[in-house]
Amino acid sequence: MPYISKSERDVLDPLIMKLGEKIVSDGQLNYVITRLCLRGLSFEYVNYGIYASTIGILETVKMEIYRRCVRPYENRKRRDHSDVKEFNRLQPRNVPK
Repeated sequence: MPYISKSERDVLDPLIMKLGEKIVSDGQLNYVITRLCLRGLSFEYVNYGIYASTIGILETVKMEIYRRCVRPYENRKRRDHSDVKEFNRLQPRNVPK
């Protein structure tokens, strides 16, 4: 999760804000994320655990964005436009409430 101490945020936030002002495309965002990840992988000794940790961080960032941003958006759109009817028959049956 992206929750760090206030003192750590105080150091990083101005740098992130300055960089964020320069990112104007998906390609630039991809480039920055790639560079930051590769910088973390540029140790003299790299093993599977370091690769797995980096991929795990990216995966949890993706999941957090989905959970906090995309899911509420999709739920709102489903309420606005109605659900896809086939989903109703896929709902789990006989599950205690």
